[in-house]
Amino acid sequence: MHSLKAIIFDLDDTLLDTSGLLVPHAIHESCSELIHRGLKIKLNQCIEEKRDFAKSNSRINFFEYLVEKYADESLDPQTKKQLIRLGKDKFYNRKIKEPLNMVDGAKDFLSYAIQKNLKLFLVTEGAFATQKEKVEQLNIGSFFEEIFYANPENGENKESLFKKILNLYNLSGSEVLCVGNRVDNEISAGNHMQMITCLINTGEYNGLIPKSASEIPTYTFKEFKDLKEWFLR
Repeated sequence: MHSLKAIIFDLDDTLLDTSGLLVPHAIHESCSELIHRGLKIKLNQCIEEKRDFAKSNSRINFFEYLVEKYADESLDPQTKKQLIRLGKDKFYNRKIKEPLNMVDGAKDFLSYAIQKNLKLFLVTEGAFATQKEKVEQLNIGSFFEEIFYANPENGENKESLFKKILNLYNLSGSEVLCVGNRVDNEISAGNHMQMITCLINTGEYNGLIPKSASEIPTYTFKEFKDLKEWFLR
């Protein structure tokens, strides 16, 4: 690890317990709105569908699946697209009402990494205002050299931002550790950039099975204390 110069962190379900603190409220609100707009499903069933979907190893968006399965068959494709956008908006682009906490050991590891003179970056994906509010409520901005926000609705993704970080800070992939919880997102992106990848196996997608070699992390840890112990070896 002597060649390591930087660490890129994901936010949701990596540093922040999103599944435990935010997802239950967000899915309740988004399901309620879609049912109000005519989706043929009960609220408790919709919430159960979200829990089951996270374990299904699917790579499509949950709201695409939900609308396709429960929207009235008479709806035209454009109306279905509008329902999908509505579900995504209610789920991702929401005012944070809940108190936020970092996952166990995350803040301690950030402090430890700073002491090791590593450059830290945060790359998070979702609605900009919501993601920015999460960062501000957690009060973690001072840990990072720079924070990058990717909005998938605008065609942005983490891989393009990883490449930007390498270029801006004159880093090679082998000098960077990528830490996240999704094999199909930041882990895959980090592998494509030849980074060392570390899966923190937490959150609602902790059972997601890699579908290709690019989704297999270099290392897998259950929590941050395990990652710190690995550093201390």
